[in-house]
Amino acid sequence: MLLNWIESKAELATLGGAAVTQADIDASINKIRNRPLAADATAKGVKKTAAMNIAALPSDPDRDVSVSPLLWEIRRERRMEMTFEESRLADLKRWSKLQYMDTEQNPDLLAGGWVNFPTEAPGEFKNTLSVVKLNGQIEIYNPADPTSKNKMLGFYRYTLNKDRLPFYNQTNINPYLSPLGSNQISEYEAAGYKLDQTEGWPQN
Repeated sequence: MLLNWIESKAELATLGGAAVTQADIDASINKIRNRPLAADATAKGVKKTAAMNIAALPSDPDRDVSVSPLLWEIRRERRMEMTFEESRLADLKRWSKLQYMDTEQNPDLLAGGWVNFPTEAPGEFKNTLSVVKLNGQIEIYNPADPTSKNKMLGFYRYTLNKDRLPFYNQTNINPYLSPLGSNQISEYEAAGYKLDQTEGWPQN
């Protein structure tokens, strides 16, 4: 609710509404960041995210230049807070930013969490294992190389991961609209009704 509110206020400010103030940030994002941490998290070195200062926003070199620095940080907060809550796709559609999911433009999307496989998961060495180093280099596990195991420290990447199917510039496909499943169409047909496919998607 707090993130919905601060995002809405920032968007309205671009349309002539009241500007977002530090007090607004303190009442929303900073209130979330200042929540108590679980004891087992602090024991492992987890720290609270530093408070956001509207007068000194981070200078992110990867910021989408079509998005203001303030709105970029508000959206980043939403991405962090909603991790694994299945709202990212809906947010990207709402912002008209589905291109962020293009894995050819953003190959880091195919990498997972940081893992030190020799010490944290020594039983997971398989031919399909690779890691992505901080510099973006992909290190593939090679069982024939006795030194390969020691190199498996980085962002986990399954070697058989494939790029997301391209969804832009395809005839009759609108990625912002969800298609109907063939099972639903067949079930309606069996009941004597014709369920049309979503406009912009192939009818087969």
